[in-house]
Amino acid sequence: MEIEDIGSGIKPEHLPNIFKPFFTTKEMGQGLALASCRKNLLDMGADIEVASDYGKGATFFLTIPRQYSGKPLAVDSVTTVIQDQKVERIYRD
Repeated sequence: MEIEDIGSGIKPEHLPNIFKPFFTTKEMGQGLALASCRKNLLDMGADIEVASDYGKGATFFLTIPRQYSGKPLAVDSVTTVIQDQKVERIYRD
């Protein structure tokens, strides 16, 4: 999935940091939105990337797997959620 905006884009020097927790360029920002978004996607076997042309906008690319491995929740969290199995707790290494 691609999500594109026509805003000001992201400065090239900021691109390597935008998914790091607490990185922000906003005066009142917390720097958690993109970091938590990426963490949640990675936990589900997905990912998010960005391309930006500073001054013209940015495009975010979400890669979400179509097939799931059938592994337990601790290994593949999406499988258990998608198959609607009851989960008491989520354990992560």
